[in-house]
Amino acid sequence: EVAAYLRQVDLLKDYHNLGPRLAQLPLDVLCGPQPITWATEMRGHPVVGLDSSAMHTVGVVLYLVKWNRGAEDLLQHSMWIGGDVDSVGALCLGLLGGTLGLGLGQEG
Repeated sequence: EVAAYLRQVDLLKDYHNLGPRLAQLPLDVLCGPQPITWATEMRGHPVVGLDSSAMHTVGVVLYLVKWNRGAEDLLQHSMWIGGDVDSVGALCLGLLGGTLGLGLGQEG
């Protein structure tokens, strides 16, 4: 199940080409069934985005890191996914920092 899901995620297009605030992103492919049932029932209106799911969190992180254009880009797009995305932003920046270095003390 996980391998099949990650193959689907790998086929998704660059999120920069999916409209303002990821309007054309196939959330059901990336994040699982939409809307998020429990959150929708609790809030009384449809809530879409990432539910609390380790598999989908990993998929979202890998997808965002694959197409990223820097730290600010990663944070902005992780937020636009919607739902439970605080871990997504942290994991994305952790991977980026681990790959490129933190650049502490450097300009920019």
